[in-house]
Amino acid sequence: YEASLNALLNGMPEMGIQPAPTPEIAEQLISVQKDWGKVRPIIDTLIEGGEVDRETQVFLFKHMVEEMVRIEDISHAYAEHSKHIY
Repeated sequence: YEASLNALLNGMPEMGIQPAPTPEIAEQLISVQKDWGKVRPIIDTLIEGGEVDRETQVFLFKHMVEEMVRIEDISHAYAEHSKHIY
């Protein structure tokens, strides 16, 4: 996930991925990266077999749903941008 976000933001030429095409898309990706930093420790705890309380579970679920919507919006922005340059 982190590698994909970084590639979309900064580009990964060896994979044919260009940096974010507009400042607006870059800002949205930076925001997603910052939010990921907030939930990454929770995810790591779960991956390591740890437990989190109910409040944290609810927070994580709601946050991930919101992130999916944001990622979809970013994908739409990429698609719209590509229509105008090709």
